[in-house]
Amino acid sequence: MLGLAPGATWVRWPSVIAVAGPGQEPRLIDVRWYDQLVELTNGLPPADSREELREALGPYAIEQATPEVDPVLLAAGQAKDRDHLGWLPDFLSPADETLILLEDLWARRRLWHSRDGAQPTLPGSSWYRHRAIVAGKAERVLLVEDPDGLSLALAKSHHVTVYEPEPGHRLWLQEQSRRLGVATSIEWIDQLGAARQSDIAVLNATDFEPTAAALAQAIVATRPGGHILVSCRSPADLWLYAMAQQAHLDLDDCRREVDHLVLPTGHVPRGAADLVLFRRGPQARLDPRSAQDPRGVASLPYLTLDFQSLAAERLTADDRDRWLDWLAALCGTEVAGRGHHAHGDEDMLWWYDQTGAGLLANVRPESADALVLLMPYSRRLEQAALCATFWLLADEHTGVRPRRTHVFSDQGIMS
Repeated sequence: MLGLAPGATWVRWPSVIAVAGPGQEPRLIDVRWYDQLVELTNGLPPADSREELREALGPYAIEQATPEVDPVLLAAGQAKDRDHLGWLPDFLSPADETLILLEDLWARRRLWHSRDGAQPTLPGSSWYRHRAIVAGKAERVLLVEDPDGLSLALAKSHHVTVYEPEPGHRLWLQEQSRRLGVATSIEWIDQLGAARQSDIAVLNATDFEPTAAALAQAIVATRPGGHILVSCRSPADLWLYAMAQQAHLDLDDCRREVDHLVLPTGHVPRGAADLVLFRRGPQARLDPRSAQDPRGVASLPYLTLDFQSLAAERLTADDRDRWLDWLAALCGTEVAGRGHHAHGDEDMLWWYDQTGAGLLANVRPESADALVLLMPYSRRLEQAALCATFWLLADEHTGVRPRRTHVFSDQGIMS
């Protein structure tokens, strides 16, 4: 029997698979192993090429079936929840069945997918979104993507419609819905336009055009008087509120910094997303083709990642070259240019691909920090840069400066 080592997870990127776990060096393996890893994740023996797969996985392969619930992942998820969300009222109340379920799902998910849309969050953040939906007394819920399995918790008391574009993750959700006995309460749709009217729609604000398209579809799929709940991280706040005003959505509530992103590395960057609740009035409508960008930021967006307390012993010239190699592998796009230039105690790295996405990185080995500028902003490149840095250049002390939203409604709230 072949299985994955405790705590090990694997991430499907466009053209490669990254495997990582506690105490081991991460490794990249060929994407052709995807189907066999799915079997391994579900506790099944791989159909063929067993020895080749063992060699590809290296220390992440063990001689026993992968456990359904990974105790290492469960303990890590619970600890992260309490570190980041323990201050919320009622969060630490004993025997909260929904939180227990969401943390159990966290420990069952060994397969992650790099995503351009909604990103996975802590189980406690999913619990908080669940509370917000239940408090609104909604009966029918539309989830525009479901990276966390929130639909499985909601389906115990609601009818849930799910648009999940990632096929592998959708199959996992469907399998878990059958295990939990809630499959009949979940409707899966292949296009957002096929959704029936719901009492509340839940979505993520991402890049400008995808946010406009998702918000427009959510308005159509939500009854007048219903709500739209949006998870919003910087820089998406710079265009979300302008779109909402154009669409004649009424702002009901905003809970700041409660939706904590989790990277496929398992790290939780400081600075969480806001949960923004809009009420859908009878006149609400948005044409995504005419969505306005009054601040002009979507035409040339950028993002700065400020890494602090990197592992000094991992900042050699070879390490930095490997970091650029991993960027190319994770993004899966053709490289247009890359290189570095040393100046004093600093090293400037640059990387761009044929799509125009790219970054500049100012690495300072002596102070063990790095400033990475993504310009123009690319959600896929942001995720690749964060993951490559935490996998290759970081230790337990490494952090990235919090990213906080700067806009509320039509007002700036931070300088």
